Amino acid sequence: MFTPPKKMQLTIMYCLFVLLLPPVFLFHAFRRRRVAKYKLPPGPTPLPLIGNLHQLGELPHHSLHRLSQKYGPVMLLYLGQLPTLIISGAKAASEVLRN
Repeated sequence: MFTPPKKMQLTIMYCLFVLLLPPVFLFHAFRRRRVAKYKLPPGPTPLPLIGNLHQLGELPHHSLHRLSQKYGPVMLLYLGQLPTLIISGAKAASEVLRN
């Protein structure tokens, strides 16, 4: 007959989550497309909100080494929403610091 208040709150929260999730993904997709206009270093495709944090694992230095073998000594990772330029290697670092 009547829905308990706690169950109704959970239903409302679920509906809000389902309604707000697609706009968040669309916003990030359009933002990513806008950023793609610039010539950026290569890097793995980030996930919305968490970026590439899921790819760092328990030992980030091992993960960064593996990613640098795949994408080169200069790569772009997103740590959450923050774009981060990763320089791995002495030659690349000296070139970046020289210029």
